[in-house]
Amino acid sequence: MGEIDPAFVQEQEHRPKLSIIKAKGIPEIDLSPLFHRQVPNPPAVESLVKEIRSACKEWGFFQVTNHGVPPSLRHKLEEASRVFFAQSEKKKVVRQDMNLITQWTNQSPQYPPNFRVIIEEYIEEMEKMAYKLLELIALSLGDEAKRFEEFFKDQTSFIRFNHYPSCPYPHLALALDDTKMPVR
Repeated sequence: MGEIDPAFVQEQEHRPKLSIIKAKGIPEIDLSPLFHRQVPNPPAVESLVKEIRSACKEWGFFQVTNHGVPPSLRHKLEEASRVFFAQSEKKKVVRQDMNLITQWTNQSPQYPPNFRVIIEEYIEEMEKMAYKLLELIALSLGDEAKRFEEFFKDQTSFIRFNHYPSCPYPHLALALDDTKMPVR
C-alpha cells in the first residue's frame, strides 16, 4: 500500500463517503444584533435570548455566527500556525523532558515572531465572545446577565494547536484529507 498502514484500511462497506454531509436542524444563532450599535437593541437581545433558550432546551448546544471575532484575526492565526508547523521538528519541540509537573514552562512559540501576540489577541476576542454568550445563557434561564461571571473571573485560557498530515488515501481509510471543517 505504500504510505498507509494496512491496519487503517477499512473494508469496502465501512469506507467513508467522501461527500460532505450537512447536519440538519442544529440551531444557528446570529449574534450580529449585539454588534450593530454601541448599546444593543433590547428587543434584539430578547430575541437572541429566546433563540438560545430554545436551542439549549431542544438540542443542548448551538452554533453561533457573526460573533464579533474578526475573521482577519482567525486568518492571521491560521497562517502563523502554518508557518510554525512548517518548521523542522527540532525547532518545534520546546524540550525533550516532558515532566510537566515539576518543570512547567510557558510553551508559547517564539517563531514566527508574532505568533504569541496573535494567539493572545485571539484568546482575548474569544473570551469576550464567551462572556457575551454566558450573559445570554444566564438571561435565557431567567437570571441576571452577569450571573456566571464570578465563576470565570479567575480562569486561565489554554489554546492547543494540532497538525495532522493529511491521509494520502482518504478514500480507503477513516481519515482526513486536505479539506478542513468550516470555521465561522
